[in-house]
Amino acid sequence: MMSSPSHRQPHVVISGYYGFHNLGDELILQVLTQALKELNAQVTVLSAHPAHTEKTYGVKAIPRMSPGAILKALSNATHFISGGGGLFQDTKGPLSTLYYGGLIQLAKWLGKPVSFWRQGIGPLKGGLARGWTAHVLRQCDHLSVRDEAGADLIESLTDNRPDVAPDPVWALQMPAAKASSTDAKTFKIGLSVRNHASLTKPVLDHLIKLLAKLPSQLPDKEIEFILMPCQVGQDQPPLKMIHEALKFETDTPIQCRWVAPEQVAETIPQCDLVIGMRFHSLVLALLAGVPVYGLIYDPKVENLLDALGQKGSSVKGLTHMGTLPIRGLSTVPNERLQSLIGSRESLLEELNTFLGR
Repeated sequence: MMSSPSHRQPHVVISGYYGFHNLGDELILQVLTQALKELNAQVTVLSAHPAHTEKTYGVKAIPRMSPGAILKALSNATHFISGGGGLFQDTKGPLSTLYYGGLIQLAKWLGKPVSFWRQGIGPLKGGLARGWTAHVLRQCDHLSVRDEAGADLIESLTDNRPDVAPDPVWALQMPAAKASSTDAKTFKIGLSVRNHASLTKPVLDHLIKLLAKLPSQLPDKEIEFILMPCQVGQDQPPLKMIHEALKFETDTPIQCRWVAPEQVAETIPQCDLVIGMRFHSLVLALLAGVPVYGLIYDPKVENLLDALGQKGSSVKGLTHMGTLPIRGLSTVPNERLQSLIGSRESLLEELNTFLGR
């Protein structure tokens, strides 16, 4: 087991979008807490639901909006990690950057080494968000982002280029996709959508029509949609609308099956195809060797598809499509994924180096 070079046992405080039952962020936290435990570190997580976080990951957790608890935890910590996930963006205003940046600033005032760890960053359009983010990033002791676009943005803000490292979820051990058979009667399609400004009622209605055409595109198969909410509050409403509408859009009944967010990772390898808006629904599918079709609502989804040569459409662009081009979709070649799938060792090395600061 790799151990931290620090003489004192590291005590790491972690900040992110944790405790909100968002699949992607919870998977990131799972990978990060497991890695830190392997490095013999104590862990405290800032969480929206501390009791659930403590029970799920076997770490200490405190309320993410409790100034007293946060100050005490950071005062007692040896290190602070901000990330992973997409924390620094101002799509809904600057509050997210002010909150997460404020924690970095507090940690630095208390003299703690700070890692801006494997985050996606942006968009940052407002002057306040850009200026504040640049200010706090210049103070970080370690910077890593999950794509080149994020590295470009940080370099433009700070004149320093961060390391580019795979999203932490690539370090998960995923079961391989089920063996595909041309004789299989049922074609299972995992579906991940979420509420978003780009998914307007007309766009959602057209997406439903496109989904309803899939049985005619695969006439020798029975289609089963597996509805996969990755965050219940955000994802269930549009998925429910799809579920209800599909009952009336086709002459032949289409099977639909729901899974809970915590079942998504184990369900995806059973699919023949994943149609996904959620970034981590696509990562999990690619990791399991399942073909994907991406619905692009955010640069991180487009960056992922481009980096791995996968197909997709902007959510708004769906209204210009007559059918979804699902034939001929391929998985990512094994050798192309190896640098991502085999990233667990580099992830441990990165954290171990940071803990030695």
